[in-house]
Amino acid sequence: MKKRVFAVLLVLALIFSVIPTAKAAGAELSTSHFSLSYDASVWTNNEDRLRDEKRFSVAELYIPGEEADSKLVSVKIEVAEEGADSYRSSLRGKGIDLYDFAVNGAYERTVIGGLEYVKTDSRSSRSLIARIEKGNTTVYITVSDDFENAAVMPLLEGLKPITAVEDNVDYPWFWEGERFSTEEHTEKIGEKDVTAKFIPFDESIEVVDIFQQMVAMIDDSVYILNRSTLNKYSFDGSSLSYVMSIDLPTNCHSIYAAKDGSLWVSANSSKVFKLVDDAIETEFKGNCSYVTVAPDATWGISWFTNTKWAKVSFSGTEIVSEEISFPELSSTRRVLIDDNYIYVTGADAEDGKQKVFVYDYDCNYIMTLDADPNGRFGLGSMTYIVSTPDGFFGMDGNMRDTILWAKDSTWLGDTDGKKLFGCNYPWYCSSFKMSDGNILTVMTQERDDHSGTELLAFVVSGF
Repeated sequence: MKKRVFAVLLVLALIFSVIPTAKAAGAELSTSHFSLSYDASVWTNNEDRLRDEKRFSVAELYIPGEEADSKLVSVKIEVAEEGADSYRSSLRGKGIDLYDFAVNGAYERTVIGGLEYVKTDSRSSRSLIARIEKGNTTVYITVSDDFENAAVMPLLEGLKPITAVEDNVDYPWFWEGERFSTEEHTEKIGEKDVTAKFIPFDESIEVVDIFQQMVAMIDDSVYILNRSTLNKYSFDGSSLSYVMSIDLPTNCHSIYAAKDGSLWVSANSSKVFKLVDDAIETEFKGNCSYVTVAPDATWGISWFTNTKWAKVSFSGTEIVSEEISFPELSSTRRVLIDDNYIYVTGADAEDGKQKVFVYDYDCNYIMTLDADPNGRFGLGSMTYIVSTPDGFFGMDGNMRDTILWAKDSTWLGDTDGKKLFGCNYPWYCSSFKMSDGNILTVMTQERDDHSGTELLAFVVSGF
């Protein structure tokens, strides 16, 4: 009897050893920056998407859909050794306000595998971001399609980031960092003693777009444009105090203050807005690109980075365009208009070098402004040109030079941003000639403590 029972049990054991069961099929994915334990009976590792680099590792797993080559849900995992600046930039990219996130505890959080992730959802995907500060590492997870699928959380619980360091301390947040400050600086340019006076904002301003801050001034009000937001400040001669923000209907490129007190804003697409008393009075539309508006606000120049230009006028709500040509250029960087001239900056059609081409209001060529004839480098990206009683004043945003030329276009001299502004590596954005003849200029610079990039303002005189 005992032998018969044993034989039955032996047969049953053999049978169950070969029958498939629903037991999880454990699998392990190992990279330089993370390991992942997962159920291979549920998830498929997309090996074509696997990347294992020195600074980051990426993998994608998915649950196949019913149809061929379809996916019910997919999960992309990236673990990157990176600085706090990259991590914070990624948060911004998800529409997260850093102050609300870090100080006010805003935005939904979830803990997975001992890490706290900030969670943001779109219509078709879910983003999870976690920072491992001591390891100088960020974990990015994107769940696409059915991101509420019950199999997702067990998968993510099997994620184990691997860090190469354990003693990193992230840079301060912008509001914790040290504000820029400097003394007044005077530098000799040619025969002129040019002075730059630092003008602090009442509250320091962090910027993301290092080249996009455009400035104009009406009486004692300073306007600074950043894409679709126009910020107004009161200027008392020594500081700038925030007054208000004006939301614009679309992203915009540049602003101009007209002599009649109106403010003109050129959009990134076929539109120009006229503002009176801080409100849009007229929206002009037409066949144009960026529009530089003349000081009297009756006309302007439409331009883009190519060689397509037009002289425009404003009639009712229409932008009327007349095609023109500046044959001296093969491409355009910027167009500016002052009380005397049109300035077109860009590549010389003959030698391809960056220069400033000066025209009268009828678009007739007058002269070319160039770099130091004995210098090693040419001009970079001129962000501002204006005529002066003795010639021309210019600021080169790429080379970080402030330059003077004589009336006959002779190069007189230049000085760099560290000497004149006390800045290590500034980006010259935009400038405006004030009623007293001095120049209000704005620029951006990363702080020494790496807590962010700060918007700076100076008044330049003596040229």
